[in-house]
Amino acid sequence: MSTLTALLHEGARTAGIAGLLYACTVTAAALTALLARTSVRRGDARAVLKILLRGRDTARPARRVERASGAARSPTRLDRRG
Repeated sequence: MSTLTALLHEGARTAGIAGLLYACTVTAAALTALLARTSVRRGDARAVLKILLRGRDTARPARRVERASGAARSPTRLDRRG
């Protein structure tokens, strides 16, 4: 049983470190997007942020997409633009 507990502990610690590393990476990219001297670097940092944060729009409710027949359906990943 102690082996299972140790594995759970190590897994939780690894997940915490990975989450902290991700948060630091996003923070660094956001600061670069705001504070970079050249517009090229700001644009590159924004592109990195888009890659890191894609699929994280859980705060927004899913919008309904109308079909040609008028029946609404649930959106798929390809339906979301913007």
